Formats: sequence, structure tokens, C-alpha cells
Amino acid sequence: MPPVVPNAILNSGNRLQFYDDIDWVGGMYKLHDGIWDSAQEVTRNQFKIAKDNDVMIFSFYPTKPISGCDGGMIVSNNRYIIENYRTMINNGCTIGSSWGIEQKQVGYKMHGNSIQALIAYSNFKTLDQKNKILNEIRAEYNDKLNCTNTSLHLYRMRVDNNKEFLQKMKDHGIQCGIHYGACHNSTVFRSRQKSHILPKSEREEKQTISIPFHEKLTKKDINKVIENVKQLRKL
Repeated sequence: MPPVVPNAILNSGNRLQFYDDIDWVGGMYKLHDGIWDSAQEVTRNQFKIAKDNDVMIFSFYPTKPISGCDGGMIVSNNRYIIENYRTMINNGCTIGSSWGIEQKQVGYKMHGNSIQALIAYSNFKTLDQKNKILNEIRAEYNDKLNCTNTSLHLYRMRVDNNKEFLQKMKDHGIQCGIHYGACHNSTVFRSRQKSHILPKSEREEKQTISIPFHEKLTKKDINKVIENVKQLRKL
């Protein structure tokens, strides 16, 4: 789980409960009843999985499916929920007209800006083209590396020791990543929560690696990644 998720849960005043679920990484998952975390997935008609009163959360972090520098978006078919969020991110104020500003509640200054919106909108318009390329790269990886990955955000696989693999790939000029560390073992969460035994999460932390996966990869880049993965995967 990305550290930002449990951090947000604690900041909202809710109790944090860890689950040993590792299948969600790279896609959308149900964070809580009525709340869908879709920071790592943007696909056509995905709203159909949700109910009208649900909220779905998207991220515009630079490496997400739709980059907008940073920030994100919350969507829902419930007008009351959306209006409440709009008030909360604008210092708790409602704006009826140029000077009709009223403080309704304690809020935050968390709204995005026009530059972020423009970048996100520009990337949204090219999402289908981007996903087409990623589909082709993913198919090539799956075929050559004997995997069955479905995500269009991350391409993860298991190795014997991901930190050694990470360094060896770096030595060959290939930057990889680890998604993610086991958050329940982080200092801040260990001090607030009872100890957890989550063997799947702890195994993933040591064995999963994310190899380069983005729409700017050339055929030469892809072949280089595949060749080095095959040579180093047994580390």
C-alpha cells in the first residue's frame, strides 16, 4: 500500500486497519464502503462498478495514468457529497458570486490550479493512444517474461531478492522500482497500531519489482529490459 493511503486515513481521524491484500496493486480497489481508490487506473466506463452515492478518487501525480503535476480528483453522482468537498478544499467557503463568499465550515486550502488542470486535461485527451501503446508493451513483456499482468500502470514481477535485482538492473542502466513496502512495518504505524502478521505483504515487499513501463519506451528499450530481466531474474 502506498504510504499516502494509511496517512490520509489517520489524518481523517479514523482507525487504521491493515489487510493482507496484495492483488489491488496497479489497479482500482475498494478502500472502504462507498470509496473507490482509482489512483492507479483510468479506463472507460469504470464508473459502472460504483453506486451513485459512492466516491471514486483519481491521482494526477506525474507517474499516474493521467499526469497533472500533482493533486487529483474526486468524482461522484451525489451532488451533496461533491458540493461538500468543494467547500472543504476551498477553506470551508462557498462562493455564490464575486463577493458572495461565506464561511460554512472549517476547511482546507487544497484545490488544484489552472496549470495542473490544463496538463491533466491534455493528458486525458491522449489517454486512449497511451493505453494502446501500453497494451502492446505489456503483451510483449507477458510473452517474453512468462507473466500474465493486466495493469496499465505498473508492470510488477517476482524475483528472489528485489533489492539485489534493483541494483543489478541499475548497473545495466535500467531503473526499476519497488511497489510497495509493507506499511504496517513503518515506524509511524507500528507506534500507533497493534502488531500485525501479514505474510503476503511482507513477502511482496522483498520479492516484487516493477520494471520500466511507460509509453515512451522504444523497441530497443523494451528488448534491453527483457534481456536483462531474463539474465538476472534468478538472483
